[in-house]
Amino acid sequence: MPASSDQPALSVVVMGYRNRDTIVGAVGSILAQADDRVEVVVVTSGGDDSATLVRTAFPGLGVVEIPGRLMPGGARNAGIAASRGAVVAFLAGDCVAAEGWVGGRLARHAEGHPVVASAVVNADRRRPAAWGFHFGLYSHRLAGRPAGPIGGRDGAAHGCSFDRAVLERAGGFSSDMRVGEDTQMGWTLDELGVPVWFEPTVQTAHRGPPGMVELVRDDVEDGLALAQPILESYCPAATRPAAEFALRHHDYVKDSFLGEAPVAALIDDLETLDPEQRPVALAALGLIQVAGASSLGVGRLTDFRIAIFHACLDGTALADPSPELRLARLLAPSPDPSPAAGGGCDVAAARAARDGLPAAEGDDLDVLLASVFVHGWHGFVADIGPDDRLGVLVRLAGHNRAWGADHLVLADSVRSGGRGRLADPPRAERYVALSGTQTVTIVA
Repeated sequence: MPASSDQPALSVVVMGYRNRDTIVGAVGSILAQADDRVEVVVVTSGGDDSATLVRTAFPGLGVVEIPGRLMPGGARNAGIAASRGAVVAFLAGDCVAAEGWVGGRLARHAEGHPVVASAVVNADRRRPAAWGFHFGLYSHRLAGRPAGPIGGRDGAAHGCSFDRAVLERAGGFSSDMRVGEDTQMGWTLDELGVPVWFEPTVQTAHRGPPGMVELVRDDVEDGLALAQPILESYCPAATRPAAEFALRHHDYVKDSFLGEAPVAALIDDLETLDPEQRPVALAALGLIQVAGASSLGVGRLTDFRIAIFHACLDGTALADPSPELRLARLLAPSPDPSPAAGGGCDVAAARAARDGLPAAEGDDLDVLLASVFVHGWHGFVADIGPDDRLGVLVRLAGHNRAWGADHLVLADSVRSGGRGRLADPPRAERYVALSGTQTVTIVA
């Protein structure tokens, strides 16, 4: 699609959700290749200082700042609306455009290709988990794949730039999907009969997860995105939201009974369903607990899993989102506290322990209990008592005031290096999951 005399040939939309640590590098990787034919628009959401950092580093650059969270499709649509280019490309805020990213796209579109897909390279070559993530997720988009035409349902039909007219015909991206909005766009391109060209010399460097825990957790959301077309084809529309809820949260509900995950997120998602579907969704969640555990072999179907099953069936699984109950579960001596009757935990003692904290420490702990996932907690504190557990939790909550993480992970290296003990200050690594979750892995 040729640009008019006053229209940029290419608009690049850089999208970030709380990507303060990486978004300036992402924008810089585009500007290093851009000339006066290229417009750059940045879309940030989530309420951190990403937009301020971009404006400081690149004065005069167009920035769309949304205080709340935008899903990736919503960020893409905001960038499309704020840009003017004849061609629109997108770069995630945790990625970097390799040399030739801009020029390669312009050249292929100038040849008449309305949609140009691109390759992915591993930005973190030191970590085995990053390589596993790279080959597992991007096997269809490796740089060694030959250039050529592909279908919209091909796994390589991602990382695309589009003639603006194509985006207008497609109606933009789905704005309510955590992941998979670009996969859905590929299906739409097939339905519209729009051809896609895969260009391996246009390469995006993606940062993979720092460890295996993050790799596995990303796979849950990726799996749901890949299952979406199957659900749309075979699951009745009336019950599809309940099925998606159960698939998304089948592991999360177990973590909430351990206290490692806040129950509020489950309740929020459940309340988006039609009231008649909520019992179905909870029952499916419970069935997955017992069916999944049984399939793993003898000894895996524990009383704990069965108790979760019953709590899902009778509706008590999400009946109590109180911070005192979550704190009691985190301070409980067993890694599988029974969820029956308040979890078999001492809620009164947990409330007294919280009330006995200084105001600042109590406030930090309240934030963590309300909204922050603490993965690996019970393995980390297995050898220490409830009083010391509270101290460790308070320290984590205090550090997270600066980290601003949605998800804290106590890595295997921390547990093996001395359970219940953290370095002061802890050594932490940041990572943004595909779903947009801000993750901090504590490695020492």
